[in-house]
Amino acid sequence: MVTLTAHLTPITIAKTMPSQSSLNHSWPPNYSRHMAKNVSNGVTNEDMTINLLQTQLEVSLVREEIANDLRELQHNVTGDLDALNHEVDDVRAGQLDLSNMVADLKKHLCSLQASYVNIVLGKKKCNKVRWVVGVFVVVVVGVLTYKLLK
Repeated sequence: MVTLTAHLTPITIAKTMPSQSSLNHSWPPNYSRHMAKNVSNGVTNEDMTINLLQTQLEVSLVREEIANDLRELQHNVTGDLDALNHEVDDVRAGQLDLSNMVADLKKHLCSLQASYVNIVLGKKKCNKVRWVVGVFVVVVVGVLTYKLLK
């Protein structure tokens, strides 16, 4: 038995052909014929074991690379989400400022509206007084003129 560790996973591989009992469990039905053909082609069990270990090592390296890429992607996405959250917070703060400004303007307009009404009514009173005084002056001048000419 050969026991090797690739990427913290223990791997045990037999140097001999699988037994008949293992054929019933996990090996495909043609495996023994395939192995015999490989041995006759000059490929030994040791070569196949080395190739299998190399493949497993490459797979573990690919997994590690994928995990690194995934971590980097998660980091980038987290950073982008944080930036977007800051922008949303800024927009909400701006909306709050605008709503406070609108409320202040409404209050100011209401206070100005009362003053405007007072001014308009005051002008109307002044105009009425002017009109009455004007009419009175015209009447007085007319009466005086009439008395003087008579």
